[in-house]
Amino acid sequence: MRINKELKSLIGLLLISNWAMAGNMTMLYMEDFEDFEKNPTFDLNVQTLGSTSTGYNRWVVNSDYVGGTGTFNCDSPFLFNYTVGNFPMQPQGISNGPFSNYLHTVRLDAFNDDVLSASYFAASDPNNGICGDRPSERYFAAMNLDVSTMGQQNVTLSFWWRNIGGTTPPPLNLPNAFGEIYYSLDSGVRWTQIDMPVDEYLDQEDWRQEIISLPEWDNKPRLRFGIRFTNAIANNASDTGFGFDEMSVTAEPQPDLIFANGFESIATQ
Repeated sequence: MRINKELKSLIGLLLISNWAMAGNMTMLYMEDFEDFEKNPTFDLNVQTLGSTSTGYNRWVVNSDYVGGTGTFNCDSPFLFNYTVGNFPMQPQGISNGPFSNYLHTVRLDAFNDDVLSASYFAASDPNNGICGDRPSERYFAAMNLDVSTMGQQNVTLSFWWRNIGGTTPPPLNLPNAFGEIYYSLDSGVRWTQIDMPVDEYLDQEDWRQEIISLPEWDNKPRLRFGIRFTNAIANNASDTGFGFDEMSVTAEPQPDLIFANGFESIATQ
């Protein structure tokens, strides 16, 4: 029996439509940092992509949003005051908000003073900075387990973030401390920066959700994601630090090509 071409096309479209309408979105990974102490799926302050684990900032996870004040000495006998502002509460859409656990940067002196809301210590200009020559540093946090997307398509990364980034010295006065998002397809051996929708995450006063999908993530056995923060020279670093929360990886099952091929062979007999 032979089925005409038009009928074959119609049946094929119906099969595809039924599969698409099923809405088979699968949650492959979720980290909201609520159970981070018992089950951490991120490694913090790792020496990857030129990052330091012993600098004057660090990644932490907690639910502190209230800032504070303290002093630091810049490796000198003189004390200087610092102020960490309150970090914005989370909007609707973030689970366990508005003050849930979140991943964020904290300057080392504030960490030692138990001021644990998001903050960062800016790099220092050797000619104008009060701390002399403190070069820019990078700080990396990354998943410590693989996500398999084998048999999956439309793999999508979602996360919430917030970062202003301080300002450059006059006359520019531009935000300049930034975050970057990376992915790895080989368990973290090599990393590739995600440059869409932006390549640098900064100048954002409120929490913002990003949803990103790249075809390079489909059908891969060892997918991971990481985040890097860079503290550049800033005239004002009191605008708090980088906040990051509720990261998920979702995907859709790929169509059953074996069934489709089998149907094609039967239909054309």
